[in-house]
Amino acid sequence: MRLSSIRSKIIAFSLVATLLPSISMGWQSYRNNLRVLEEKIEKELAGITSQASREMDLWLKERQYEIRVFASSYEVAENLEALSGARLPSGGKGLALGRLGDYLKSVSQRFSDYEEMAVLDLTGTVVATSAAEASGFPLPAGWQAVAKAAELVVGEAFWDEKRNRAAMVLAEPVRGPNEGMLGVLAARVNLAEVRSILEAQLRGGADQLLVITRGGMVIESFPPIAGAGSLTILPAEVTRPLFSGGARPTEFVSIGGREVVGALGTAQRLDWGVIAEKNKATEYAEVARVRNVTVVLVLSLMIGIGAAAYILGLTLVRPLDRLTRGAGKVAGGDLDVDLPVSSGGEVGYLTVVFNRMVARLRAAREEIEATNAALVEKNRELREISITDGLTGLFNRKHLNETLALEFSRASRHGHPVSVLMIDIDYFKSFNDARGHQAGDEVLIGLARILKETLRLTDFAARYGGEEFLVLLPHTAREEAMLTAERIRVRVEEARLGLKADGSPITLSLGVACCPESGTEPDKVIREADIALYSAKRGGRNRVSPARTMAEIESGNPA
Repeated sequence: MRLSSIRSKIIAFSLVATLLPSISMGWQSYRNNLRVLEEKIEKELAGITSQASREMDLWLKERQYEIRVFASSYEVAENLEALSGARLPSGGKGLALGRLGDYLKSVSQRFSDYEEMAVLDLTGTVVATSAAEASGFPLPAGWQAVAKAAELVVGEAFWDEKRNRAAMVLAEPVRGPNEGMLGVLAARVNLAEVRSILEAQLRGGADQLLVITRGGMVIESFPPIAGAGSLTILPAEVTRPLFSGGARPTEFVSIGGREVVGALGTAQRLDWGVIAEKNKATEYAEVARVRNVTVVLVLSLMIGIGAAAYILGLTLVRPLDRLTRGAGKVAGGDLDVDLPVSSGGEVGYLTVVFNRMVARLRAAREEIEATNAALVEKNRELREISITDGLTGLFNRKHLNETLALEFSRASRHGHPVSVLMIDIDYFKSFNDARGHQAGDEVLIGLARILKETLRLTDFAARYGGEEFLVLLPHTAREEAMLTAERIRVRVEEARLGLKADGSPITLSLGVACCPESGTEPDKVIREADIALYSAKRGGRNRVSPARTMAEIESGNPA
């Protein structure tokens, strides 16, 4: 097995030629599968965390609205102002406190989100509460300044040892008749609805959803963590990359020692993170299987090719090595091969024949490539001619019929509206007779130009016949189609494409029909648009007329 022998060289070359592409393709396939899977996981987790974050911000906004309504109650402001007064009549303080407490109890009983509500003075002292015994209301530093600015005071989430669950404090300023701040209405809010938000989002494909603070405290989770009922903290080495990495998936060890892939979305107003987790082993199982199968295939291929090369090396001679390499290049698509004839006999004759064959293949390929290029260009030109109106450059009626069938089929499948505009140039025959066909053609070309400039890229304009044009508006309801038709009408009138005998500019009459209001079949909708067009003409021309709805058609109501 010395490398100086032809047999060894053939074997070594065969193994290397097999190994490098196989490993490269296998590695590339593995990387592609891994990238696709990572993109899929990232998209799923980002969608879940983003939606959950928005839902929690909306939940906070609803709580803010409710607390603001409670804080602006006449009962709260009047009694707190009375308690803040310098002098109270005998028994007045007890009466004010009683009325304030009754109001807070009533609100707390009616709204299950609020475990306790209290009115605090400007120093943070509890004045009145809905509970039999006041609990603490931990407010953030500088809460007075936030309240004076008429903003919601949002306290940090904390673990309520008494109730054995997470809670937070929200507060809104209470203002007197002179708009001066008398204190705040504070509410201890339970986070039961946060779990409901997580439960609703779990259908997006995650295995576990967690809501955490920047300090790592798990506020809520779904499904509930094993051993729920006690305070759970995620270590900083887990939370720090999640908060800094944004929506990018991160691999980490989650609660219970599970290896997961997770991404975090931030609820901006609450400064909480929503983590969506997927089991790492489950998600990457398919990629690992593909990798293992690729390794087995590469090894099998190496063994097979090595054995074949060994047998082939026993039957070949050294002068054929150059011819073999040349044949290999031709097989790979390289026809720029011209082997030198270095010997006579059968091998030399074979080399000459090989060079002639390659030369013919090269000439044939060049001829085929030139012919294919010409055919492609001709096909493109024929396609343009077959679907385009020669005068206006718009699509012709044949292509219009194909497009109508396609768009109405899509509308039927997906349930989106499609509108049709039927357009006719007012008194065009008279204009043609008076000004000549060349002037009439210029009007048609100008109208086509205005349609191209006015319509969206997704819209479709075609010459329907003579001076009639049809515009197809996908994903467009009746009201929007009426606006588009009116915009076209005004543009044409202002453009003054041609002047009639009385000196007035060329105008349009337009009929507008929509699927499904006026029908679900192209022919029926076009017919209703045409009826609406003639209704516009009967109404005095230079106007837009809507088609009848299905209810009007079935009742026999004329256009």
